[in-house]
Amino acid sequence: MNGEYMGEILSHNPKALTCTSVHSQCAEVSVPLELKPYATLGELETECCGEPIITLHQNQGSTCSCGCELTITQSVCIRIPLEYGTKADVGETTSCCKRTSNFNITP
Repeated sequence: MNGEYMGEILSHNPKALTCTSVHSQCAEVSVPLELKPYATLGELETECCGEPIITLHQNQGSTCSCGCELTITQSVCIRIPLEYGTKADVGETTSCCKRTSNFNITP
């Protein structure tokens, strides 16, 4: 073929001498994840609930001493703020090509 004839063919059909091929490859990809749960304790808040109960303990001896023993019991309400969560650390990704039959896609 002479150059003048080829130029005429390409001007009418520019794809006449081209070939397109697309290949695909399957692979298995793995990535390790390490999950780390956590809990963070906030500042505690305490509040008295109701009135205290006072219990007086009697002296064991027959003589009166200069002191006394008692027990004070108080109900309290404690606010305990906790934050729960999980963090993930990603390890190194690995891949392994799989054997598959090649296939071509031509537009």
